[in-house]
Amino acid sequence: MSEDDLSRLRAELRSPERTVREAAVVRIVELYDTQTTRLLTEALLSDTPEVRDKAIITLAKLITSEDDMLALGAARPLAEAGAFDALAEAYSRGATELRISATLLLGACTDPRATTLAEQALGDADVHVRALAMELVARLRMI
Repeated sequence: MSEDDLSRLRAELRSPERTVREAAVVRIVELYDTQTTRLLTEALLSDTPEVRDKAIITLAKLITSEDDMLALGAARPLAEAGAFDALAEAYSRGATELRISATLLLGACTDPRATTLAEQALGDADVHVRALAMELVARLRMI
């Protein structure tokens, strides 16, 4: 990705137009390279819930990739960003896909509160969220 593309995407992530910010999150993945996950992590800090939601869902898809480098690339900036608050908010108000994605990403989040949220997810209405939460709680308790 060129510096111009990177600058343009960063500007679009800060656009006053919600649709422009959401479209930027989608384009980031299409242009995947070493900057993609960093840009998606920046999108997690957006003041627009819809933009944060798209970034969470997209990062969750990347983090579960069979490509280990892609998965690691998605996990590292998420942990570094301290994105727990965005994940917790998305989980608490999200539809099933968003709750699943937020639960997956909690494992990459270094915030100690992740265990508490994962334990809450054990009582989620969706069986897939509960299953992910069981795995996550077990993993977090071993750390």
